Amino acid sequence: MIEIVKVSVDSNTEDSGRIPVQNINYLGRKGKAEVFFPYGMSANVPTGFLGLLFTILKQSSNRMVMFTSGTKRVKNKVGEVSFFHPITQAFIQFKNDGSILTKTDKCTIVVDKDGTVKIDASQVTITGNLQVDGKITTPTIEADSVVADGKEIAGHNHLAGSPPGNTGPNL
Repeated sequence: MIEIVKVSVDSNTEDSGRIPVQNINYLGRKGKAEVFFPYGMSANVPTGFLGLLFTILKQSSNRMVMFTSGTKRVKNKVGEVSFFHPITQAFIQFKNDGSILTKTDKCTIVVDKDGTVKIDASQVTITGNLQVDGKITTPTIEADSVVADGKEIAGHNHLAGSPPGNTGPNL
């Protein structure tokens, strides 16, 4: 027999990296319960969030709780799946058209099913090497140093006809 009752997080502690145990309130009592998350997911639920308490054979030592994000959630179409952070509102959404949407309050990343990636952010930082095997399209490029064919070209200009017929940089 499984008994299900509504619970709330009473207090929490730093995540130890082990099986999560939360301090809970249920039926006017306080206790601890292991937290149930689907495979590959985990969280340290903040105080005040609601969940369902499962007790097996009404044994208080056999408690497990499954928490919800409360009334906050991502709006999904039928069949779509989202991972959502209830406090920051950030989410990853797997859409029915095969695309993936990642959104925070300051950045949006869309991965279309054809492999196109669109990033809308104030700054993108890449650490390590960047290899581009296709064309780069941009109105301007600013760089501290530009090297082409092993030659530093910063500060050089493109003067058409100087010397005659030259349309490239004066190196």
